[in-house]
Amino acid sequence: MPLTIRFRHNYTLRCHLKLIDSGSASLSIGNSIEAHHRNYPFSKESTTTNAFKRARESQLRYEL
Repeated sequence: MPLTIRFRHNYTLRCHLKLIDSGSASLSIGNSIEAHHRNYPFSKESTTTNAFKRARESQLRYEL
């Protein structure tokens, strides 16, 4: 895999690990959101759903 592609994959993964949303991550490397979701397995509907679920659960803990 060429260095630029590896850099983009690693950069995008780091964005997601730092909880940067898919739209911002894709824009920062010049991808459309569709290309981003198609090319990065950690940027899927299921991971988005899980992220929102964790955020809701975290919010509930603060409200108690």
